[in-house]
Amino acid sequence: MNYKSFTIQNPWRSGKLQKDTSFPRAIFNALLQSLDNKDILILTGSRQVGKTTLLKSMITKLLEQKTRPDSIFYFNLDDDSLHPYFEQYTDFISFINSEYKGFCYVFIDEIQRLKNPGIFLKLIHDLDMNLKIVVSGSSSLELKSKTTEHLTGRKRVFELFPFSFSEYLSSRQNDFYLKKELPDLIKYHHDDLNFQLFKFIIHGGYPKVLFAETDDEKEIELKEIYDSYIKKDVKDFLNIDNINGYNNLVKAFAHQVGNLINYNEISNISGLNIKTVMKYIDYLEGTYIFKRVPPWFQSSRKEISKAPKIFGFDTGLINYITSHLNKELPDKGSIFENFVFSELTKHDLDIKFWRTGSGAEVDFIVNDIPIEIKSGILKKDSLTKSFSNFCKKYEPEKGFVFSNGFSGQRRFEKTTIYFFPLWAIPKVIFHFRGRSI
Repeated sequence: MNYKSFTIQNPWRSGKLQKDTSFPRAIFNALLQSLDNKDILILTGSRQVGKTTLLKSMITKLLEQKTRPDSIFYFNLDDDSLHPYFEQYTDFISFINSEYKGFCYVFIDEIQRLKNPGIFLKLIHDLDMNLKIVVSGSSSLELKSKTTEHLTGRKRVFELFPFSFSEYLSSRQNDFYLKKELPDLIKYHHDDLNFQLFKFIIHGGYPKVLFAETDDEKEIELKEIYDSYIKKDVKDFLNIDNINGYNNLVKAFAHQVGNLINYNEISNISGLNIKTVMKYIDYLEGTYIFKRVPPWFQSSRKEISKAPKIFGFDTGLINYITSHLNKELPDKGSIFENFVFSELTKHDLDIKFWRTGSGAEVDFIVNDIPIEIKSGILKKDSLTKSFSNFCKKYEPEKGFVFSNGFSGQRRFEKTTIYFFPLWAIPKVIFHFRGRSI
């Protein structure tokens, strides 16, 4: 066992406290609250999204609350020299007990590096020891395959995504925008918020990309994120040999975000058979690159049989894959729509879309409320025929139209329609979370 590596990873145990200079994430308080129960806390998310930083922020918070430094243990399993601590759960317990006798916090980063993490964690949890276990992993697919069977009823899972637009504003000390009323924001800050929004949509929300100084540095970071994904997730974990076919599939989806999935067309473009395409889509969802959005029906049975749409988790990564970084976007409608999808997803909202057999469509349906995205400048409170038809047929209480122009509201049939600039999406998310607009 490499005790030196353990000592290096746990500087607080020798009195070396490091100041937390990271920006707070929206999920942080919920993570802290979950430290008060015995469930295993699992933090998952894509690579380089900030999981390690968040774990260390939790440790810093515990230390600020006067938790004994020697009761906090951290293991980053990217360091292979630490793996011997985990070969036998009894040896691991003996090590923890030899270091501290009271209640302990044990943080294990990149838990999927272990051969059988689910069994390991179950055996420790079922001993009902005086400790709290917090683990992280870079692939929900990998974690699920290695833990689901063994940790039923023993875990609580949190997903960490790239920065949301509101988190981005907070990181720029612009979070006062989120505290102001919309009329004031629209009257006095519209142009600045539009500028911030466009920057955010171009490069996305990965932390290293956000805080890179220049556009060239941002592009380098996005390239590193994607290359690392292909090597560590696609080749090393998923063991995919046909990297070219997988890359072709990724590029095809990146060019078609917001569109219905045509499996035959995707098969032809990627050179993969449909069965392989379906399998790879599962991989892309499990590794937080793309996600399917199902259609909305009053009959849930129909949702299963109809084609879904495809969206990406991060607009910056999409723009990198399609070679549209630092360029005029050729299709603002699709990337703006994808931005709204990613914002709603980061707040764990159930997202669907509405489409009829004749082609009438509403971009998103959330909690039975229609949402329409317009890439151009809307000059008045006009509604598309599709949006109007949905409101007539289903009579939702509210509806939302986002654009680069008109702001206000109107009554249509039995529905109140709100017109907002696209940068106001955090306000609407607050609404879905039970807060006023």
